[in-house]
Amino acid sequence: MSSPILLAHNKLLHYPQFFKDVDMQTLLDELTLNQEQIRMFGKAILVPRLTDYQGTKPYTYSGKTHSAKPFTPLVGEMLKAINALTDFGFNSVLFNYYRNGEDYMGFHKDDEKEIDASLIASVSFGASRRFVGKHDVSKEKVEVVLGDGDLLLMKDFQTEWKHALPKMMRVNEPRLNLTFRRIIG
Repeated sequence: MSSPILLAHNKLLHYPQFFKDVDMQTLLDELTLNQEQIRMFGKAILVPRLTDYQGTKPYTYSGKTHSAKPFTPLVGEMLKAINALTDFGFNSVLFNYYRNGEDYMGFHKDDEKEIDASLIASVSFGASRRFVGKHDVSKEKVEVVLGDGDLLLMKDFQTEWKHALPKMMRVNEPRLNLTFRRIIG
């Protein structure tokens, strides 16, 4: 395995094609994806992506609680590989499926009280998309294009940085993102 590409003052570690032998369709066949509805400014809106969740404990974000579902075989193997690399003890994974470049995720932090946000592992499959980070105080920006099979480790990133997956209107292919977390609550 090659050394990671370091970004954002070494808070982002990018491992291109870490999971180059994993097939996105095989992962999708193991999932039950849903389009959630959330309330923003008093209105119910559809989230601009599809989601699923697997883990040993329930996980709540944006007012939605996801019940613990067992890891599917392929996801379980990926979890073992990431835990072997990091020695962190990830115990959950949130799936975000972006149908095309119109689906997106706005600037946010993965800092819910029930997760250990000191390390988040993000794995991308399918279409290459831009990952953008913005520092809370300095407003410094960092951008990396995440491709098929790429692993991005966010180490102590959530305390001072927000991140987003912006729209990319010329992207017509889907992208699947797996965000591994350690639930502590």
